[in-house]
Amino acid sequence: MGCTSIPTAELLITSTGVTQMSDANCRLRSEWSLLEQQWHASRRDWRDAMAVKFEREFWSQWEAEVPGLIRELADLEEDLDRALRSLS
Repeated sequence: MGCTSIPTAELLITSTGVTQMSDANCRLRSEWSLLEQQWHASRRDWRDAMAVKFEREFWSQWEAEVPGLIRELADLEEDLDRALRSLS
């Protein structure tokens, strides 16, 4: 039984794709920053038990995960960019 050929890296990595990833990550960073600012502003005024529950069950998880995800996407973007340059 023969193996299916794997597309070359040139087909998998394009400058357009890297640019799109970069743009998406930039937007994610920007939107996350706005969301953090809004949360902290809201939290100053929202002090009831529901705010505590929201923070504990929802916000704290996002606050722990999203910045790391943004960093990992930036690292992936750099790796893909290096790979693309090595193909040229």
